[in-house]
Amino acid sequence: MQILNFFPNFSKLPIQLFRKSILQTLTLTAVTLLFAGTFVFAGELSMEDFKALHELRAKLIEAKVDAVETRVAIAKNFLEVKNNNMDVDTFYKSLSEMEMPIGKDNHSLEPRHALMLVKKDIIQKLGTSKESFGREYFFGKTLQAKNAKGEIVGGGTEVEKIILKNRRTTIVMDAVEKVLGGFAGRNVVDNVKYSVFLAEIGGWAKELPAEMKLAGDIDFSFFCGNVEIAVLLKQAYDQHIISKYGMTPEEMDIPCTAHGRADYEVFVEKHGQAFAEKYMEKLRPINLDPGAGGSRIGKGVDGKKALTDILLEAQYSKTPLPNLQKIKWPTEPGISLEMIRHFEHDIVAKNLLLRLLNIQTGVCRH
Repeated sequence: MQILNFFPNFSKLPIQLFRKSILQTLTLTAVTLLFAGTFVFAGELSMEDFKALHELRAKLIEAKVDAVETRVAIAKNFLEVKNNNMDVDTFYKSLSEMEMPIGKDNHSLEPRHALMLVKKDIIQKLGTSKESFGREYFFGKTLQAKNAKGEIVGGGTEVEKIILKNRRTTIVMDAVEKVLGGFAGRNVVDNVKYSVFLAEIGGWAKELPAEMKLAGDIDFSFFCGNVEIAVLLKQAYDQHIISKYGMTPEEMDIPCTAHGRADYEVFVEKHGQAFAEKYMEKLRPINLDPGAGGSRIGKGVDGKKALTDILLEAQYSKTPLPNLQKIKWPTEPGISLEMIRHFEHDIVAKNLLLRLLNIQTGVCRH
């Protein structure tokens, strides 16, 4: 605990240097160290960093919010990441040890929501500029980039880019590769070799680093004709994340599901499955052959063809795949979230039913 490292050797300085501004800085630093023990170990923070944290803490106390020290500690970790003094693994492990603020439902916030809350705290209490110790001071500059269509996109910040890019690669995908390595050969059941696919739900897989924000999540699914294999893969992934980071994948906004057996994390029965399938244009084949080298996750293949293969394997082995067959094989009418959206937007919002009624009434009258 090199606390004295924060202070210069004043015995070697001429007395005229001890002006009011220097004494104020020392007082500020001493107060910060006294009231926020978390900072004692943070020898890499600058005096400006301490002043920013002090300003945030004072504003939070003035606003009478709960868990002030946790909020300030999270803000401090944002600064540590920005200053390249903390890696993302340590960032999340540190987060798991904190007592979370209380949400509107009087329950503790999930860690992912606490991160968003602190970003909101910084913007609301200190503003957005670097000079006011606002968003730019804690998170760096707001980023922009061109997407594949040549459009300017962005909105994320330098710190969000560091945290979330690493969350996608070194946390999620590394965890998946590790889990798959432990499942080599286990996709063969009763002499049937099942295909296994990874589905990246939503746009996160194509998201540019400049677009990454704390509000974004990473959803993915394991697909297999034998649902139990997909369930075991999901459970292994969940356990890996919990044991390494002390939080569930849901708390870190990186949930995994076994398609056809999804719980509350993502899907809502058949409609949720149909909604997810709409966004799975590509499925990535997984190689579970023993002795396979390199990455076990292949490049994307046509999603409809992959789903057809899965269903054929399931039918061949007489292993039921819950809900999927009725959705994919149209033996009876069905409804999806997309159909509901069209009903609401294209029919109800435009009064088409009323117009049809008027036309029908007019026809009857004539």
